[in-house]
Amino acid sequence: MGKMSTDQNSGKIITITTDFGEHFATAQMEGVAYQMNPLAKIISVTDHITPFNILEGAFVLLQTTRFFPTDTVHVAVVDPGVGSSRKCIVTKTHQAYYVGPDNGIFYPAITAYGFEWCAAIPDDYYPDKSNTFHGRDVFIKLAAELTLGRNLQEAGKQLQLHDLVPLRIEKGQIIHLDGFGNIKINLEPFDLPYGTMMRIQHREKIFTAQYQRTLSDVGIGEWVVYVGSHRVIEVAMNQGNAKKVLRAQIGDIIKITPEDAVQQNSPTLFD
Repeated sequence: MGKMSTDQNSGKIITITTDFGEHFATAQMEGVAYQMNPLAKIISVTDHITPFNILEGAFVLLQTTRFFPTDTVHVAVVDPGVGSSRKCIVTKTHQAYYVGPDNGIFYPAITAYGFEWCAAIPDDYYPDKSNTFHGRDVFIKLAAELTLGRNLQEAGKQLQLHDLVPLRIEKGQIIHLDGFGNIKINLEPFDLPYGTMMRIQHREKIFTAQYQRTLSDVGIGEWVVYVGSHRVIEVAMNQGNAKKVLRAQIGDIIKITPEDAVQQNSPTLFD
């Protein structure tokens, strides 16, 4: 193991993103980290990623990274392959470190923030680990080591970006559903005037919505399409719950087309 530093690195930040559904397991991870580095700053981003949903976890990590200082350590435990042959990785980008399973959850952030290096950590690095809780027994320990200044680049086999499990997100795919039922979609902002009527298709349901600046630009209960705070297109109902109405799920495809284009038989905006 590398030489440790206890000065300027000791107060660095660890974030934790999981699909645990409650805080009991995350609290154990926090306790392990504080035992190793009492001066670490630990922030639980969420324990409510949809169980096993790597796509949602990847979106949350991608969006979270840009609001934290450089060299923050982001730990993710959305790990349906725990105990299998899937690799445990520590990855460094220009912006941050990522620690967790190599299952695609880090791939969008790694590609967005500039890949520097990645190490596949050997299974026996922590020989006393459990078979089913690598978040507590492996990932958070590695994160704590990073905050203490350990150099983990040579702690395992060196991987290149092309060696990692990729995560391809389709255009028009639902990538997040918030607590209000608003639907975030993998579509870049439209170059259209506000007030444009849009045709929305989700599975067998087809309806229209206005493209507007914000939800309050339409009446209560009306559908709206807008650019949200995460710089992607969102579909919502003003003071309603679009998720429940559409029974939308992460990974579903939503097709959005201006009404004029529908009448002219033009392709959807993401074709």
